[in-house]
Amino acid sequence: MSWFPLTVLVLIAATIPASEAPSFNRDIRPLLSEHCFACHGFDASHRKAKLRLDVAESAYRRNGDGVAAIVPGDLKASAAWQRIITDDDDDLMPPPSSHKTLDAGERDLIRRWVEAGAPYEPHWAFAPITALEPPPLADAIRQQAGEQTLDRWIATRLAREGLELSEPAPPEVLLRRVSLDLTGLPPSVPELDAFLADASTDGYQRVVDRLLASPRFGEHQARQWLDVVRYADTHGMHLDNEHRVWPYRDWVVRAFNANLSFDQFTTRQLAGDLLAQPSVDDLVATGYLRLNLATSEAGTIEAEALVRVTGDRAETTAGAWLGLTAGCAACHDHKFDPLTRREYYQFGAFFSGMADRVWSGNVRVAGPSVLLADAATQTRIAAIAKELPGLEAALSAKTKELAPAHPVPKGKPVTYEVIWAEDGDVPTVGSLPTGEAVTMAAGTWMSGGHVPLVAGRKALRVDAAATRPVIFDTGEVPLRLRNAFIAIAHVQPDAKHPPRAVGIGFLCAGKPARMVWGDPSALSDTVGQV
Repeated sequence: MSWFPLTVLVLIAATIPASEAPSFNRDIRPLLSEHCFACHGFDASHRKAKLRLDVAESAYRRNGDGVAAIVPGDLKASAAWQRIITDDDDDLMPPPSSHKTLDAGERDLIRRWVEAGAPYEPHWAFAPITALEPPPLADAIRQQAGEQTLDRWIATRLAREGLELSEPAPPEVLLRRVSLDLTGLPPSVPELDAFLADASTDGYQRVVDRLLASPRFGEHQARQWLDVVRYADTHGMHLDNEHRVWPYRDWVVRAFNANLSFDQFTTRQLAGDLLAQPSVDDLVATGYLRLNLATSEAGTIEAEALVRVTGDRAETTAGAWLGLTAGCAACHDHKFDPLTRREYYQFGAFFSGMADRVWSGNVRVAGPSVLLADAATQTRIAAIAKELPGLEAALSAKTKELAPAHPVPKGKPVTYEVIWAEDGDVPTVGSLPTGEAVTMAAGTWMSGGHVPLVAGRKALRVDAAATRPVIFDTGEVPLRLRNAFIAIAHVQPDAKHPPRAVGIGFLCAGKPARMVWGDPSALSDTVGQV
């Protein structure tokens, strides 16, 4: 998040040596963000004097009087600098009414930046990462830092502050630190004994290699990523029911352990299902897009809930991948990051056409879903998938060859629909309130490998042509009927403690609906629903 580097850089800004030109992103932008951008930043609705100090073209532009806020290399001609150093409260910037003040060290940084040509840099989130040569070291510092590149940077900065590197850590402390950093776990006693007994020059490097190869490495790194993308095992609202998206968690662990490249790590999570031939792993990776709140409340306005979830996806994606705090732009142009309110909703539109529903019924497995097999079965499935294109091509060719000799008889096609209703333990015979037994003649309960089970043990097959009554309980797997039908719900309340109200929530034409018998005010989201 952008606040972190800004906070740190403000703390170190005053220590930039006189021989080093200040950096806009590192030294100047944090100062302007804190003191100036509220009135002269990205947000057009709060901008004053039509002046932006966050981009060079506006800061350098001369007004009708030929005056520019920043003139590279020329302090006297830079109106912004003159307003910073003036003694006139009417002209002083930041104005006294803002209760913000630039101290002497901050003013000196701005002065040196203007004198150096006031070079601007792109927003830090969009600047490419470049390799930097480590700083040259004086002999005294080189003795401390050795050839470790990171230590050379640290030693140079410490020398600037009149400090020195700490003494090398004892072997047991070094092992504990690297173990906690890479795996989140302390070393075991045998690991410590082996490290202390290793007198070779590359003993530490081999320890690092061992820790990187440990499954615990991926688990530790994944834990931090899963925090960023707000992973949870429950829905987060109302019933807060279990949300079976743990295969995505395991995919992230495997991605870190396999050292998956960042571009693939990104593509598979944001668009794994859109790849040319997505694997099951690619589909599981898109579980990132399912880590949002869901609801089963019958009174939910689904369009409103969809806007909320779309915003959540946009804000999380912007924070995790773009380094932008996009949420501010939901209400207004962002005051600090280069994102307008219009762009925020354009970005959110990428997620608005997804196949899942916010009103999911709070089920454990909400569609669309992927059925996962064990490792051996999945390997066999992958092998078959590779063979399918060739087999399908051969079948198509053979069909074309035989078609002239075997014409298809013309006639009215026979159409029918099969509905599968799943349940874990439903009796084959139900009873109506009158006590009349009704056999499940309209459908057949089936089980076995050919039956599309998701969570239960058997499923009911009902042909659309059947009109006889069927009594069943679909449990947590919704039954979707696309033809007109009459549904009858039988409620048997506790005679000693009858409810004040009974509510039934259902979907009609894709929209949630609710019917209430009794006192509506007595019906909560979790009590009295059937």
